Amino acid sequence: MISWWHKLDTRGKALLLAIILLVICLFQPHMKLPKRVYDWLIVIDITQSMNVRDMSINEHSASRLVFAKASVREALRALPCGSRVALGLFTERNTTTITHPLEVCTHFSAIDETVSRIDWRMAWAADSFISHGLFDAIAKTEKMDEQMNIAFITDGHQAPPGNPDYMPKFEGKAGKVKGLVVGVGGLKPSLIPKLDDKDNITVLGVR
Repeated sequence: MISWWHKLDTRGKALLLAIILLVICLFQPHMKLPKRVYDWLIVIDITQSMNVRDMSINEHSASRLVFAKASVREALRALPCGSRVALGLFTERNTTTITHPLEVCTHFSAIDETVSRIDWRMAWAADSFISHGLFDAIAKTEKMDEQMNIAFITDGHQAPPGNPDYMPKFEGKAGKVKGLVVGVGGLKPSLIPKLDDKDNITVLGVR
């Protein structure tokens, strides 16, 4: 074999190697490598205060809700294949999930389109009790999957203001569900606008 190999010129050796590699490719060898993936329930606050336009996208004024949606869509593009995302909305005291956990690459268009169409008019009540909504979101995350994390995006504005004596207590196990609360909004207090059905500001409300 070795003597036969030495009898080949450079072109012959290259041709033989190419044939060997081609044969190997026909068998489509592959191996699975471990990779880090992420499972998230992303909850977006759609209460009235999220319409405050104190954020900026590409140097253009944007509402907190529009900014939150743009940030989520950007984050979706950065997630590796195999990751799963579920979406939820918060208003009043509850978090409502609007999608089941979906793999981001296979279902990217559907998830991205769903985020783009989230609207403040989907809110089913005007009140905003942040603690209730967050605790409800944690409970729903735990029921989805043990691996599911939560990202709760809110401006933190509670209406009406909560009475410390009647604030809810977390009844779950601390640390069992991992995640983060993501704040959105300017550093200065702003008036909350009232919008018409075409998203135009009609009245600036109270802080």
